[in-house]
Amino acid sequence: MKFSFRISAGLTVCCIVLLSRLLTSKEERDKNTSNRDLLVVTKAAEILKEDEVVEAEIAEAKEIIHEQKFEPFNQTNPHQDSYCPKAVCNNSPLCQPCKKRFLFIVATGRSGSTTLLHMLNYLPNVRLSGENKNELFIASNLQKNLQTSGRFESDKKNSGDAWIHNAIPTQALACPMQQIMSTINPPPHELLMELNQPGNPSYEDYEASLIIGAKMIRIQAGGWGAMTAVAYFKENFPCSRFIVNYRSDTDGQVKSELKAGWKPNENKQKLIQYNQFLLKFAELMGPKTAQVVDMNEWVKDVSILNDVVKWLGFKECRFKALLHENYDRYESDNTVLDLGPQCQYPHD
Repeated sequence: MKFSFRISAGLTVCCIVLLSRLLTSKEERDKNTSNRDLLVVTKAAEILKEDEVVEAEIAEAKEIIHEQKFEPFNQTNPHQDSYCPKAVCNNSPLCQPCKKRFLFIVATGRSGSTTLLHMLNYLPNVRLSGENKNELFIASNLQKNLQTSGRFESDKKNSGDAWIHNAIPTQALACPMQQIMSTINPPPHELLMELNQPGNPSYEDYEASLIIGAKMIRIQAGGWGAMTAVAYFKENFPCSRFIVNYRSDTDGQVKSELKAGWKPNENKQKLIQYNQFLLKFAELMGPKTAQVVDMNEWVKDVSILNDVVKWLGFKECRFKALLHENYDRYESDNTVLDLGPQCQYPHD
């Protein structure tokens, strides 16, 4: 449908008549005025008719737009072509579970996870926090408490007894779970003061423009198996990716724990069990959602981490060196990393 701006028909008639009379002699004007004016009026009528058609087309378009009602329940995935193509998104007015993107580093202790945390925070539009004492496992129990009661099934209204409540849309509890993560990993306070102000983005829109998350070394130590953990994250953090980091040299890991002053309750066999959990977690998540890295390999070859950055969807971002966090027990590395002037995340 083509739309064009045009001079009003009345003004067009005036202009054509005036030009016509200026460009002809007086005798010709006297002789041909009636014929020429008739042609001009005919042309003006054609313009008016065309204007009416355009106006009718505009009115029809407005009516079509008006008739396209908002669908309160759908499965639209805003990041289907980029970050989470396989995510299941059951949207409702209560929750759009795929709106926010998450990145989690899951690992065991003394496996270089803090180094990964600080290096990945150099990426644009990424905000990752540190340990949270297995808070998401605790949160999963809040959800489990409702789901196992048999009285809070999704999309099912409960009426007529003391447990009365309206139907809870499928996956609506994902947003409270995500809000826990957002709350314990908020933007800087000075930025929070600016959000929701006139001319600035809202908090929700700002968070949706980022990839947020955390590094966690305790999800394998909770009271769930790898399959249960995967099911929880797929339902409540459907637009997520996971870097599964482990240390294949468990002997060296045990020595590092002892040197750091840890209690000797995580012996070698326990670490092997934790690694098995993490590798099974990655397998169940699948290669588009989880990437496995071995600290004993990436500390010798930074290109392994650059491959992870590329897998995440970043463009022109390359680490040239490694940080070394928590060396000599808990010392920090103050090296400033440069990922290149063209480093970017090209997806909204």
